Amino acid sequence: MSSLVNTLSAKRFSMKALCSCLHVLFVWVASWSFALAESESSNDHISFHKQIRPLFQANCQGCHQPAKPLGGYVMTEFDRLLAGGDSGAAIVSEKPDESNLLELITPVDGVAEMPKKGDPLHKTEIALIHKWIAQGAIDDTPTNVQQQYTSDN
Repeated sequence: MSSLVNTLSAKRFSMKALCSCLHVLFVWVASWSFALAESESSNDHISFHKQIRPLFQANCQGCHQPAKPLGGYVMTEFDRLLAGGDSGAAIVSEKPDESNLLELITPVDGVAEMPKKGDPLHKTEIALIHKWIAQGAIDDTPTNVQQQYTSDN
């Protein structure tokens, strides 16, 4: 009888220990998941300098630069990027649906007006530009890497 009581006590203890461990594990996983979700939402900020500018450099700036401003549009200077060219304002901050640039780069039946050379931008690239405009089309380029024009250069 004594051995039966000891066995039952040991099993009861191991069940309590298991329940405690599972509870701790559950709390840890829940807090980790919450922290992960919060960090992902903070990563939703679209960076002009790191994400948008490289797209424009690779696909647009060959034809839209000061030496060759096709359509009167220069995309190498941020203020001129927003202003647009002959067709008017290219980017309307916080209003992607009013931004002419998005209309030009979004394919209709697989064909986009821009870029003229090469394939249309991928839908994920267009979505990134759309989201950046919706977030306010902010230039987050560090000042130490922005073009600096002085009377000496």
